[in-house]
Amino acid sequence: MYTQDFVDSVNTYWLKEYHFDGFRFDLSKGFTQNVTTDVGVWGNYDQSRIDLISRMATQIWNYDESAYVILEHFAAPEEEKELSDLNMILWNNMTHTYSDVLSGSDLSGNFTGANRNTHISYMESHDEQRLSYDIQNEGEHRGTYNIKDEAIALERVKLGAAFFYLVPGPKMMWQFQELGYDIDINFNGRLGLKPLPWGDGGLGYYENDGRQQLYKAMSSIIKLRNDYPQIFNSANFDWSVNSVGRRINIAHADLEITIIGNFGMTKTDVDPNFSKTGIWYDYFSSGSLDVTDQNQKMTLMPGEFHIYVDRILDWPEPGLVNVFEPIVITEPSSFNQKEQIRIIFDASKADPNGTDGLKNAEKVYFHSGVFLDPEDTDWSFTVGNPGMDDGIGEMTKVSGEETQWEITLTPDNYYNVTPGVRIFKIAMTFRDANGNNIGTAANGNDILLHVDADPSLSAVWADPEIFDAKQQVTIFFDATLADPAGTPGLIGASKIYMHSGIISDNAEGTSWQNAVGNWGQDDGVGEMTKVPGQSNQWQISITPWTYYDADIGTTIYRMGMVFRNEDGSSEGKDEGAKDFFINLDPIITGLSEFGHTNFKLHLYPNPAENSFVIRLSKPENSIQIRLFDSKGSLTDLRRYVSASGLEEIHYSTSKLKTGLYMIEVLGEARYTGRIFIRK
Repeated sequence: MYTQDFVDSVNTYWLKEYHFDGFRFDLSKGFTQNVTTDVGVWGNYDQSRIDLISRMATQIWNYDESAYVILEHFAAPEEEKELSDLNMILWNNMTHTYSDVLSGSDLSGNFTGANRNTHISYMESHDEQRLSYDIQNEGEHRGTYNIKDEAIALERVKLGAAFFYLVPGPKMMWQFQELGYDIDINFNGRLGLKPLPWGDGGLGYYENDGRQQLYKAMSSIIKLRNDYPQIFNSANFDWSVNSVGRRINIAHADLEITIIGNFGMTKTDVDPNFSKTGIWYDYFSSGSLDVTDQNQKMTLMPGEFHIYVDRILDWPEPGLVNVFEPIVITEPSSFNQKEQIRIIFDASKADPNGTDGLKNAEKVYFHSGVFLDPEDTDWSFTVGNPGMDDGIGEMTKVSGEETQWEITLTPDNYYNVTPGVRIFKIAMTFRDANGNNIGTAANGNDILLHVDADPSLSAVWADPEIFDAKQQVTIFFDATLADPAGTPGLIGASKIYMHSGIISDNAEGTSWQNAVGNWGQDDGVGEMTKVPGQSNQWQISITPWTYYDADIGTTIYRMGMVFRNEDGSSEGKDEGAKDFFINLDPIITGLSEFGHTNFKLHLYPNPAENSFVIRLSKPENSIQIRLFDSKGSLTDLRRYVSASGLEEIHYSTSKLKTGLYMIEVLGEARYTGRIFIRK
């Protein structure tokens, strides 16, 4: 009773003294007397919890019957229904669905639930990754339509806003979502300070035209909802929730709204399902549309959307929403470097960049090169001689078209790329025969085509390809080919660690033994080095039997591994977020010529700096100590003799460098262990 009285008095105090309009209770399913540390059962139906929360809510409403009681609950549906029936409002997380659809990673993601009247739906919150961050880091691409491009990403945020805020039911917007805030939630630590959108040292969002267009577009979408609240409370509402081309139909005597959008990567047809024929108006362009067939399909470019209304309104300022118009398309739209492609250039859509452009050109040349890294800005393997009418890169006019030109090529062959080198992008501009007139992307930028990974390329490989446990091998990892496994991934990482182990039960086993690596620690154990000349390829050289400290008689069939950054917040895994595996030529490990019984060493401190202690399981009169580095090379050899028996040895590290070492002690028994030396 004392606790209940205290809670009630505090709630009443905030309502009375500070005129709060209600409360949002965090982790409300924690208001229970059923204590358990098993997180998996926290959401199970709990009648006692319903009783406690409803009692507390009743006391709030006894003072102010209009006060909101909002619960971050996420419990069993039947429990949430009982609470909503008592006029409490629940939390509805739509972050992942909208993020997956807008980034292109799951175009069938289902928006069902965003229209719930009993729940507050949201696409961002303090607990979730930023929508714009996900779109720009996980965005897919087809040809020149690249969702990771900031301008395209911001347009897709507008598309998502139209299909979220113009859906019935209460909605929440998280701070700076209206500006497309795109800083990682883990920047400076999960709870660390993040850069501000404004001010000295800020992100400059208020000086960025694209951010301001997004701000005004979202404001206009929400204004439409706020100007006509009655239609979102009582209108006849219908929508398609899981297709590439989606629609919303809202019918009300005061206003009818039809929204269509293309969430896909290529142009598509959408049936608008207009509620009536006649004149409709495009909300963002104020243009009119004469509808004679309610189901006449409309072709939309990727990311394009329209909000149609049946009467003249107070229109937003023009130019807030932009439609992607490709300067270049390819057939097929998605390809890798070994596939033949047809590149089609539309001179009417290119930026002439201060020249007369190429609309009326008699000849058009394709001047291009490739990017060998995702962050490249300089061309490699360039093809074309600017200003020369020599036929290299010359295109042919598309039949029946006045401004379209084409060329067919296979990237590997056309650019004569070194075998085994990956192409990430094809960069290009276009020119006439003498180079006086050109066609580029906006502001004279390169036009970029993204190239899919060649399926024959692997994110992990070994050199030599065939090796056994006693051979030194170099493991290579390409961050650009790895599955980020739901994290930001390792492209552009400043450090990469290999976290790995051996499989000794069978040749198809997946369960690691003798794991090496301390997840989330920047301690050097498993740290890789960057491959010279490559910004996203990493390597580490090891000898498996020493690196993994395998017991005598162990057969190592394969190694399992994943990769991470220094704090473990980003990963690289095999396709489907699985472990990588590298098979070995099986061999029984250990120094079998000694024939000793094997024991594990006790080593401390570990990691060590100036010295460490070796403690044996039983006294030895004479021992030999051998240290091997991570490559399997013998780096130190010492002998100790004592008539009274050796059980504990203090080992100086003054001559050793920073790194991981394997220790072998040979006496009547054999002892093995690993230690990391930090200088």
